[in-house]
Amino acid sequence: MYKRFLPIIILTSSLLIFVYSCTKLDTTTQGADLVTVDNIVTKSVTLDVFTQQGFFANEPFSNNGDSTVITKNSNHILGQISNDLLFGKTDASIFVQFKPDFFPFYFGNAGDTIKNGIVGNASPAAGFDSIVLCLSYKGSWGDTSALNSNLNIQVLKIADVSFAEKFDTLRTIGKYPFTNVTPITEQIGIKNINTKDISARTYYGKNGAGLPRDSVENQIRIKLDNSFGATLYAQDSSSIAINNAFSSDAKFRAAYKGFEIKVTSTNGGVIHYVNLGETKTRLEFHYKKVKGALKDTLMQPFYMYQVPSATRNACATANYIKRDYIGTPAYPNNNTNTQYLFLQTTPGTYGKLQIPGLSSLSNRIIHRAYLVVDQVPFSPAETDVYSPPPYLYVDLKDTVISSPQKYKPVYFDLTNRERYDPDATTASGIYYPLNNVDINSLGGIAQKRYEASNLFYRYELNLTRYVQHIVTNKYKNYDLRIFTPSSFIYNQYAGINNFINYFNPLALGRVRVGGGGLANNHKMKMVIVYSEIK
Repeated sequence: MYKRFLPIIILTSSLLIFVYSCTKLDTTTQGADLVTVDNIVTKSVTLDVFTQQGFFANEPFSNNGDSTVITKNSNHILGQISNDLLFGKTDASIFVQFKPDFFPFYFGNAGDTIKNGIVGNASPAAGFDSIVLCLSYKGSWGDTSALNSNLNIQVLKIADVSFAEKFDTLRTIGKYPFTNVTPITEQIGIKNINTKDISARTYYGKNGAGLPRDSVENQIRIKLDNSFGATLYAQDSSSIAINNAFSSDAKFRAAYKGFEIKVTSTNGGVIHYVNLGETKTRLEFHYKKVKGALKDTLMQPFYMYQVPSATRNACATANYIKRDYIGTPAYPNNNTNTQYLFLQTTPGTYGKLQIPGLSSLSNRIIHRAYLVVDQVPFSPAETDVYSPPPYLYVDLKDTVISSPQKYKPVYFDLTNRERYDPDATTASGIYYPLNNVDINSLGGIAQKRYEASNLFYRYELNLTRYVQHIVTNKYKNYDLRIFTPSSFIYNQYAGINNFINYFNPLALGRVRVGGGGLANNHKMKMVIVYSEIK
């Protein structure tokens, strides 16, 4: 069975298959804007790369310091991974608030018979029936064999008012979204679900004849406690009523702060992607309406609203993704030239790179200079069910700009189409082409390779024009950072609310690659094709 996930990725029962575009570099024109010489002889040289493991974290064993933010309408992560022998554990929870579209709010239309009967009665003539929390399902990643096992999803009611009040905040994914360490006090729903059944069509609601009214597919549906739903349904729109949560947005936020949604499996191996901004994500109120002799079950949705209306503020959201590397090969070490680098898609890890040989190059035309990064293949006796990230990215460690402005883009090689300035210090038109990095210019695309019968992936990152300027114009030979982002921020440009989107889905992919200290042909290296000027 195939499940489609994002435009470039297809999820199968065993791995993610990436659809790549080929990049053919024009080796006859690289560096032509700097030097032009006839009758040249092409040579090549391989330079050593010195590597060290890095982590996007304040703590050495988790990502609690990761500054990546996630927008309200982005795909959010839900799930657990506890059996990754290389990268340890992942635990992802979603926090979300749902609201009616307007205040003062009321169910139905004027004259509807929907509040009669006793709320909570097993079969009232009219009134509240049930409440369901729904999530728009977009796909899964990880140990896909676990897709055939059951998934326990728990819903808890948030008690921390600070979450609901910060409805305009874009929260970072590496920080728990509350100041109170125990802000969630009440479980109001739990469901055991088989992930492979999520894509099946589900029928819900009934018309007057008792037949299903609506249907949906690719939606996770979790029925919440009737007592919680009935209490919320019974709220009043009058500001002078006792239970007046429907009278205004402020009253509603004070009474209902939102939900935490988490997976409680103990042996998980999969993370799941849901989108909070789509209409299939909602809080459904099902209630009975009586008209004459007919009893009809209707549905009223509350949504996660991204923007405010005339009477309602936006809704609060957060996605907390915790990594734990303790006891794994990726655990931090102080080796100055590691055998391996462990690269994990945001929130995750990075590699620190130094290429001292670039500083001694002179008097040559650089036709092509590229960083070769190989996944260290597994032997036939080993298994690795976690697929690598689709794309790598590389930037420069700026030793001139003071903290926290520690990194900047590489010069020239991110795009051939637009001008940008890595040394800019404010958001400008010169900088913002980085929002559209030309992946065919930079490279860093995962490419399949085989060693005997063993599959591995290779990444090649093009730094040709940057290296040419080191040779010709004496640009600084910066230390490099290599990582696999879904988005990232350069603080010296635009701040936390202006992050740069990259090509990897959040948290999708991790890879063990050869470092500079590896003693075989998978070690990381810089390859330069050049011609000497005589």
